[in-house]
Amino acid sequence: MKGLKVADINKAAGLRLHRRGGEAPAKASQQQPAALSKPGAAATASKNKNKENAASAKPGNNSKAVRLPAVKAKPAVVDVPPAAAAVPATGNAADRCTESLKKKYSEVGDVDNESEDCRDCLLVSAYVKDIFTYLQQLEISAAAVRPDFLQSPSRLQITPRMRTILCDWLVQVHQRFTLLPESLYLTYHIIDAFMSSDAGASVKKSEFQLIGVSAMLLASKYEEIYPPNVADFVYITDQAFTAAEIRATEQRLLKQLNFFLGYPLPIHFLRRYSKVAAATPAVHEAAKYLAELARADYSAAHLPPSGLAAGAFCLARELLPSREGACGGSGWTDALEVFSGYSRQQLEPLVRQIAGLAVRAGDNAKYTAIRKKYSSSSGSMVSTWPELDGTGEALRSAAGLS
Repeated sequence: MKGLKVADINKAAGLRLHRRGGEAPAKASQQQPAALSKPGAAATASKNKNKENAASAKPGNNSKAVRLPAVKAKPAVVDVPPAAAAVPATGNAADRCTESLKKKYSEVGDVDNESEDCRDCLLVSAYVKDIFTYLQQLEISAAAVRPDFLQSPSRLQITPRMRTILCDWLVQVHQRFTLLPESLYLTYHIIDAFMSSDAGASVKKSEFQLIGVSAMLLASKYEEIYPPNVADFVYITDQAFTAAEIRATEQRLLKQLNFFLGYPLPIHFLRRYSKVAAATPAVHEAAKYLAELARADYSAAHLPPSGLAAGAFCLARELLPSREGACGGSGWTDALEVFSGYSRQQLEPLVRQIAGLAVRAGDNAKYTAIRKKYSSSSGSMVSTWPELDGTGEALRSAAGLS
């Protein structure tokens, strides 16, 4: 793979450090209403209208007043939120919408209407359940990633190890350009979805890094306010690819994905779960670290975003009870089960898998980009905490290693 130099990343970062934010939109010009053709026309019409109304209101008038029937208010019906009734990634709708879930929903209440968020129109709390229902359905129906997409039905030139190297390098590029978390997750999805398609079978080893930088360029254009331009990616690859090659690959990716880049991401669901559970910033940051470790690993690339985020959040709460407060012995509460649709039993395989990846990341001295990212102050140094550094007994027990 060409041009994988951290020094070049540092130099390229000096070219363009895009800051999020933007100028305030210009105020719309207020248009004055068109003037009437005759200045007294409006007053005359008003007087004539008043006379007609007064005449119709006289007792001798033949017209009768129309009385509207009284409208009876319908009683409010409390039902399971749409997120709990959404079709799961595994199983069927009956597994997610049961009588027990309805009972639990009546017990936990509606976290969206009970909080002060309902007063903020920008948070659209009235529609949040419908939004996440749609996202859970979209992760099934949209361009999902196939399991073992690099090895079946036929083994490709690109190996899982090459994907690991590329993802490790892309994390460094993402960090140097100070991009949003959504940009990195969307980059992963574009690469994996493309490699899962028939077009991915023709990708050569020399083209794989080109696929990666083109995917990050696409993701940045979709998520960022000020995305890096093509020249930044040309420089960051040490001139290994030209701007024309990156643009051509960008078109190739878009055509294969049918120009659809709105796939749901784990960070979307992770923020939702933190909101439902009123998680502390420490637990939320730890869950972000675990989710990013899992998404970068080939073995978890096919997992649904909602399930991956649920497993990472559940594991973070169970590993950090002192930082979260009393969890009642389990990191998955009734409220989380209702508003996510996943039970603790369904999450057990995901929790075990993510815990194993965290232990392996602590022992891995080669691909350390994510660990270094979360060992800095910007990542709250969560990868250095005893509970998450790979040596903690609780983490190894969750991974089934003790």
